[in-house]
Amino acid sequence: MKVFGGGKLLVRGIEPAAEQASSGLKATGKTSVALNPDSPPFGLRPRSVAHPSFHFRAKRGESGLRPTMQIDGIPPPTPPSVNLKNELTINRPYGFRRKEASMERAPRNKRIPGISRILIQKRDKEIILAVHENRFLRRDQIEKLFFAGSSTSACNQRLMKLYQHKFLDRLFLPIGFGSNQAVYALDRLGAEVVAANLGISPSQVNWKRKHNKVEYFFLEHTVGVSEVHVSLQIALRERANVDLLFWKREAFLPKDKVQDPEHPENRLPVYPDAFFGLQLEDGKSFFFIEVDMATEPLGRFRKKLVAYQQYWKSGQYRERYNYRNFRVLTVTTGPERMNNLLKVADSVGARNMFVFTVAELIPKDILGPIWFKPNSLNPTTILD
Repeated sequence: MKVFGGGKLLVRGIEPAAEQASSGLKATGKTSVALNPDSPPFGLRPRSVAHPSFHFRAKRGESGLRPTMQIDGIPPPTPPSVNLKNELTINRPYGFRRKEASMERAPRNKRIPGISRILIQKRDKEIILAVHENRFLRRDQIEKLFFAGSSTSACNQRLMKLYQHKFLDRLFLPIGFGSNQAVYALDRLGAEVVAANLGISPSQVNWKRKHNKVEYFFLEHTVGVSEVHVSLQIALRERANVDLLFWKREAFLPKDKVQDPEHPENRLPVYPDAFFGLQLEDGKSFFFIEVDMATEPLGRFRKKLVAYQQYWKSGQYRERYNYRNFRVLTVTTGPERMNNLLKVADSVGARNMFVFTVAELIPKDILGPIWFKPNSLNPTTILD
């Protein structure tokens, strides 16, 4: 007897149905055939079971004899079945059972073997490039950008595959830091995708695995900067007359310093969280981003505002970027903190250069009237 894949049996003395029909062989009753020790049923050797006898009940059909297998005292094996949890369960004789790796049961922060292969699609590349551009992106931010017409489940499954195949890495903020959603970062194969897209070698990509191991406050702050970028991209989809010229996060910006007007021997850093430009109908506008987590003393924040003022007055800004003007957009944690920052801005004589808002308003309409100036109680937009 020989055993073939899929449970097809070839027994000496009994030919397959198609061959029997052509040869004219007929059989009736019960035929006993000894089991070949080298070929147990379905390729499996029974545990602690002597080689039993097989009994085939010959059945007549349209295509001739169709033997069915039965082992003495043991019911025949059942065909494969699919359960409701998307796992393939293969039923085997003598209690053997094997489960394929299930994406639904994959640990959220651990890679597992046996994951099916992935074919990188255009959207996958766009996700990888967006993660690199922002450094960290939360799951819901990726969903807003790339799965607007799909479901959260589809987003999660695709991101899980990109994580399992080492295109993306994933981190989790503690519950005390707010959302417990996965935060995605670049991984080794993702860096290769970025390098191929930029036409450079992977070693030239500004990424190393250690870059993903950051403090939770830094991670939350970076995700906050990403929220501004994501909200801006989504808002621009509804504005046909406004285009995003560029977006650069802190890592891709120069580290400039200006002279402190109050203490000329000191230098004040100008390290914005991001810098972007918009093309409007009547010209171009440029903005620096500051995401305030309410952890910085007000005195230090005041120095930051003075540094931006000097950056413009000294001409260093124009020398660096070849642009004339800019505004500083500050996003903070809540109304009370925003009021304190507005008072600080008013104390340094700030007017139109600085505008403020709270983080929860950013996703609603970043281009809408959600911004406040130090010298006005009326909300304004960054396009005014």
